[in-house]
Amino acid sequence: MQNRKYKVMYILGSGHCGSTLLGLLLGSHSQIMSLGEVHNINEDDVLCTCGARPSDGVFWGDIVKALPSHSIKIHKKKQDFLFDKGDAYYMETGDSVSEEKYRNTYKKIYKKALEKSGKRIIASSASPERVGILSRDDEIEPIVVHLVRDGRAVTWSYLKKGRDFFSAAMRWFGTNIKIELVKRRTP
Repeated sequence: MQNRKYKVMYILGSGHCGSTLLGLLLGSHSQIMSLGEVHNINEDDVLCTCGARPSDGVFWGDIVKALPSHSIKIHKKKQDFLFDKGDAYYMETGDSVSEEKYRNTYKKIYKKALEKSGKRIIASSASPERVGILSRDDEIEPIVVHLVRDGRAVTWSYLKKGRDFFSAAMRWFGTNIKIELVKRRTP
């Protein structure tokens, strides 16, 4: 395997599984930079762990300025993801985005974060779709960590937020199936 530029530990799990806590713990290591949920970085209502908006912060300010003004969250049609077909990913706005453009956006984030932190490894919470795209880049060495919390506990967390039982349980189940698919497809 060629020497890759960015070693990225992707923490994958259903919502309410502890990925944020794991990311913070990993970030305390001298060689790991924890980026958290990077896909939220350029949204106005998101706060950094320091309490500031990322665009106003000392660490994230210039990184956010280099990103597109719209959200960088993506989605893929379920059947396309399941069968690993098609390269059509969609932004939350409904616009399609090429894999290459999407990967380049993340490589900018990784480069700046590693330069500013002086660390060697990135840890980040991610979605299976995002890891599916980013792991195909020759410059990214993916390390997939599948974090599984008891489905009953995750369902209970969603129930407390007003979700119905069936949709909460299916979200947990569906997300873990997607993660298993990504793990099998990732080098």
